Amino acid sequence: MPESPSPGRSGSGVKRSDSNSVFLVRSYRDPNPKASHLASAIAAFGPPVVDDLIALTTDPDPDLRALACRALDSTAADRALPALERLAAHDLARTTLGGLVATAAKQGLRTAHRIRARAAST
Repeated sequence: MPESPSPGRSGSGVKRSDSNSVFLVRSYRDPNPKASHLASAIAAFGPPVVDDLIALTTDPDPDLRALACRALDSTAADRALPALERLAAHDLARTTLGGLVATAAKQGLRTAHRIRARAAST
């Protein structure tokens, strides 16, 4: 008989007290091309998730760091830029699908700068 999750934990082993964004990112383990949709959905939570996403940029799992970059790009938050810049310059780890975390961070920076430029011109 399978063991049921312990109180306060979901079936994935993530504490339910974690923020929704961290729970969503950590529960995403299937290498699926819809990752960008997930990242956009997480970013839609708005400013309250930015700190959680920044914290994920230091997670040991390269997949989580890359997903955090994808979500942070949509927020275009000033406080996210140093984390994205650090990963873009130094994180050469490969994700499950073979991509580099640094590449995800560079894409995140480009998107964040594009969003900021668009907002400044309107």
